[in-house]
Amino acid sequence: MPRKRLAKNTAKKSQKTQQSGKFMPEFELMEQAFWKVPTALVAQLSKEIKVLRQREKQLVKVLKKTNAQLNKDKSRLLAATKSKSKVAKKKLLVAAKEAHQKTNATIKELSVKLAEIQKSAQSFIEKQLKLSALGKIISQFNKQWTNKPIAKKKPAVKRKPKVVTSQPTFEPTTQSSLPTMIENSPMETSSEEMENISSNL
Repeated sequence: MPRKRLAKNTAKKSQKTQQSGKFMPEFELMEQAFWKVPTALVAQLSKEIKVLRQREKQLVKVLKKTNAQLNKDKSRLLAATKSKSKVAKKKLLVAAKEAHQKTNATIKELSVKLAEIQKSAQSFIEKQLKLSALGKIISQFNKQWTNKPIAKKKPAVKRKPKVVTSQPTFEPTTQSSLPTMIENSPMETSSEEMENISSNL
């Protein structure tokens, strides 16, 4: 009995240590899942594209068979028109026309399905290319982000408000307080003075 208890206790302890070693916060699990999303989507799209390609191949085979059947129906129509008895001719023509119409209808349905499958396969291929490019960009970003040293934020320095000092006020000057030099300024020289100056030159 004691051996069984000892075995159970050691098994429980080993399970606890294994669980404690594998513990990850939920955020880290979500982050790891986020990094894996584009590759998982690309894998899923490749599976769906493979299924669509198989369907496309099957539809192409069926279309070939129905085209062969259509050719047989045409030959039956020709044979029915060449028959000599009127009763047999009518029966053969009716049967051949019905078969011909059915095969035409199936060919139209199959061609519509084939076009839809090809269109969806093309859209899946485009989505796959976009997701693979996104996966490359995300992995490159993750590598750059892990290699980039994290800059510590400097504490924000509070700027002191500017103190507005009172500026001296100027009173408007009157005409009489202006200096008298302005009155005799060189700008107001007469034409005679200008001639004298030009003759001196």
